[in-house]
Amino acid sequence: MFESLGYIYMPSRDVAADVKWFAETLGAKVVFAIDGMGARVAMIKLGRSRPPLLLADHVTGDAPVLVHRVADLDDAQLAA
Repeated sequence: MFESLGYIYMPSRDVAADVKWFAETLGAKVVFAIDGMGARVAMIKLGRSRPPLLLADHVTGDAPVLVHRVADLDDAQLAA
């Protein structure tokens, strides 16, 4: 049912500081950083591996949200 892990949606209390740490400390590539509509979101990639990491200040809690790709959303919802 799941094709692959699309990306990791990670809660962040300070997106700019987290992006800076990932880039400077781990050499992450910043794909984009957006500050708008009351939210800050940045996508970074670590090395050549997938999936990318999305840092977001509007996601609550401390645990990441794993977003998977599926071939058919209706079928995936019926199986859940």
